Amino acid sequence: MKKLSMLIFLLSCTTFLFAQETNNFTKTEQAIIKTIEQETDGFWERDFDKWSSAWSQTSAVLWSGTTSEYHQELNGWKELSDFVKKSFTDYPSVNTSPVKRINWKFQINKNMAWVRFDQDSDVVSSEIRILEKKGGKWKL
Repeated sequence: MKKLSMLIFLLSCTTFLFAQETNNFTKTEQAIIKTIEQETDGFWERDFDKWSSAWSQTSAVLWSGTTSEYHQELNGWKELSDFVKKSFTDYPSVNTSPVKRINWKFQINKNMAWVRFDQDSDVVSSEIRILEKKGGKWKL
Protein backbone atom coordinates (compact mmCIF):
# COMPACT_ATOMS: atom_id res chain seq x y z
CA MET A 1 0.00 0.00 0.00
CA LYS A 2 2.87 2.33 0.84
CA LYS A 3 4.39 1.77 -2.63
CA LEU A 4 1.06 2.45 -4.34
CA SER A 5 0.62 5.66 -2.33
CA MET A 6 4.12 6.79 -3.31
CA LEU A 7 3.47 6.01 -6.98
CA ILE A 8 0.21 8.00 -6.94
CA PHE A 9 1.99 10.90 -5.24
CA LEU A 10 4.82 10.94 -7.82
CA LEU A 11 2.36 10.79 -10.73
CA SER A 12 0.38 13.66 -9.21
CA CYS A 13 3.54 15.78 -8.91
CA THR A 14 4.52 15.03 -12.51
CA THR A 15 1.05 15.94 -13.77
CA PHE A 16 1.07 19.14 -11.72
CA LEU A 17 4.50 20.21 -13.01
CA PHE A 18 3.54 19.47 -16.63
CA ALA A 19 0.32 21.45 -16.28
CA GLN A 20 2.25 24.40 -14.85
CA GLU A 21 4.67 24.46 -17.80
CA THR A 22 1.95 24.28 -20.46
CA ASN A 23 -0.54 26.66 -18.81
CA ASN A 24 1.85 29.27 -17.47
CA PHE A 25 1.74 31.57 -20.52
CA THR A 26 0.27 35.06 -20.66
CA LYS A 27 -2.52 35.79 -23.15
CA THR A 28 0.02 37.55 -25.38
CA GLU A 29 2.39 34.58 -25.25
CA GLN A 30 -0.52 32.23 -26.05
CA ALA A 31 -1.43 34.35 -29.09
CA ILE A 32 2.19 34.24 -30.29
CA ILE A 33 2.37 30.48 -29.79
CA LYS A 34 -0.86 30.10 -31.77
CA THR A 35 0.70 31.96 -34.72
CA ILE A 36 3.82 29.78 -34.59
CA GLU A 37 1.70 26.61 -34.44
CA GLN A 38 -0.44 27.81 -37.36
CA GLU A 39 2.63 28.47 -39.50
CA THR A 40 4.13 25.05 -38.77
CA ASP A 41 0.81 23.20 -39.16
CA GLY A 42 0.10 24.93 -42.46
CA PHE A 43 3.56 24.11 -43.77
CA TRP A 44 3.42 20.45 -42.73
CA GLU A 45 -0.16 20.07 -44.01
CA ARG A 46 0.92 21.67 -47.31
CA ASP A 47 -1.85 24.24 -46.86
CA PHE A 48 -0.49 27.43 -48.42
CA ASP A 49 -3.36 29.65 -47.23
CA LYS A 50 -3.05 28.48 -43.63
CA TRP A 51 0.74 28.81 -43.69
CA SER A 52 0.78 32.21 -45.39
CA SER A 53 -1.83 33.76 -43.08
CA ALA A 54 0.71 33.49 -40.24
CA TRP A 55 3.09 35.81 -42.14
CA SER A 56 3.05 39.58 -42.54
CA GLN A 57 3.62 39.18 -46.31
CA THR A 58 5.86 42.23 -46.71
CA SER A 59 9.29 42.93 -48.14
CA ALA A 60 10.61 42.98 -44.55
CA VAL A 61 10.10 39.20 -44.16
CA LEU A 62 13.32 37.27 -43.61
CA TRP A 63 13.52 33.49 -43.34
CA SER A 64 16.78 31.75 -42.53
CA GLY A 65 17.49 28.05 -42.05
CA THR A 66 20.80 26.53 -40.99
CA THR A 67 21.99 23.02 -40.24
CA SER A 68 25.49 21.55 -40.11
CA GLU A 69 25.24 20.92 -43.87
CA TYR A 70 22.91 23.66 -45.10
CA HIS A 71 22.24 27.39 -44.94
CA GLN A 72 19.65 29.39 -46.83
CA GLU A 73 18.20 32.88 -46.49
CA LEU A 74 15.06 34.12 -48.20
CA ASN A 75 14.44 37.86 -48.27
CA GLY A 76 10.99 39.35 -48.71
CA TRP A 77 7.56 37.78 -48.99
CA LYS A 78 7.76 37.04 -52.71
CA GLU A 79 11.01 35.07 -52.39
CA LEU A 80 9.73 33.14 -49.35
CA SER A 81 6.27 32.39 -50.77
CA ASP A 82 7.72 31.28 -54.14
CA PHE A 83 10.12 28.97 -52.30
CA VAL A 84 7.31 27.44 -50.22
CA LYS A 85 5.00 26.98 -53.22
CA LYS A 86 7.80 25.14 -55.02
CA SER A 87 8.49 23.07 -51.91
CA PHE A 88 4.81 22.08 -51.70
CA THR A 89 4.91 21.04 -55.37
CA ASP A 90 8.23 19.18 -55.13
CA TYR A 91 7.38 17.50 -51.81
CA PRO A 92 3.57 17.19 -51.64
CA SER A 93 3.41 14.57 -48.87
CA VAL A 94 1.87 15.80 -45.64
CA ASN A 95 4.11 15.50 -42.59
CA THR A 96 2.18 13.90 -39.73
CA SER A 97 5.02 13.83 -37.21
CA PRO A 98 3.96 15.16 -33.82
CA VAL A 99 5.58 18.41 -32.70
CA LYS A 100 6.62 19.16 -29.15
CA ARG A 101 7.91 22.59 -28.18
CA ILE A 102 9.62 23.30 -24.85
CA ASN A 103 11.91 25.84 -23.19
CA TRP A 104 10.00 28.88 -24.43
CA LYS A 105 11.63 32.27 -23.95
CA PHE A 106 9.86 35.51 -24.87
CA GLN A 107 10.94 39.12 -25.19
CA ILE A 108 7.87 41.20 -25.97
CA ASN A 109 7.75 44.99 -26.43
CA LYS A 110 4.55 46.67 -27.63
CA ASN A 111 4.17 45.35 -31.20
CA MET A 112 7.35 43.26 -31.52
CA ALA A 113 8.22 39.87 -30.04
CA TRP A 114 11.36 37.74 -30.06
CA VAL A 115 10.69 34.08 -29.26
CA ARG A 116 13.04 31.16 -28.75
CA PHE A 117 12.05 27.52 -28.16
CA ASP A 118 13.23 23.95 -28.67
CA GLN A 119 11.22 21.93 -31.16
CA ASP A 120 11.15 18.14 -31.32
CA SER A 121 9.57 16.64 -34.42
CA ASP A 122 11.43 14.74 -37.14
CA VAL A 123 14.56 16.33 -35.67
CA VAL A 124 15.32 18.33 -32.56
CA SER A 125 16.02 21.98 -33.28
CA SER A 126 16.41 25.30 -31.53
CA GLU A 127 14.08 27.81 -33.14
CA ILE A 128 13.87 31.60 -33.12
CA ARG A 129 10.96 33.68 -34.38
CA ILE A 130 10.51 37.43 -34.58
CA LEU A 131 6.91 38.55 -34.77
CA GLU A 132 5.16 41.85 -35.28
CA LYS A 133 1.66 42.70 -34.12
CA LYS A 134 -0.38 44.04 -37.04
CA GLY A 135 -4.07 44.81 -36.88
CA GLY A 136 -4.23 43.19 -33.44
CA LYS A 137 -2.74 39.88 -34.66
CA TRP A 138 0.77 38.49 -34.29
CA LYS A 139 2.52 37.77 -37.61
CA LEU A 140 5.88 36.33 -38.51
